[in-house]
Amino acid sequence: MPSTQAAYGWLFVLVKYRCGKQCLRGYFASCFLGIYLFNKSKSPSVNFIGCNFVVIPFGFVINLVVGRYDASLVLEAVRITGLVTAVMMVMGSLFPAFFKRIGALTAAATKTAGETRRLCF
Repeated sequence: MPSTQAAYGWLFVLVKYRCGKQCLRGYFASCFLGIYLFNKSKSPSVNFIGCNFVVIPFGFVINLVVGRYDASLVLEAVRITGLVTAVMMVMGSLFPAFFKRIGALTAAATKTAGETRRLCF
């Protein structure tokens, strides 16, 4: 598989095997509409609708890609992800100060990486 297809595999699957450029335009339009609704609204119900405009199309794309893998492998990945999430929720409840420090560190690292990328590219 060429490197471009590896990096944007879901994009090639969507365009090549499903509904073409119209579907791709609809996907991005839905995502941008959802982002707009989520960021501009003060109403929780409109925020929920905006979130769904992003999450549901992304779920369809994930479904196209994950559908190629063995079901037992996907189920194992879901199980491990759920277990890690549950452990992190419990640990976050038991040690909130520690995770608050990690959150600040992650935000600082993300900001630094963004600034580096902006300067380099």
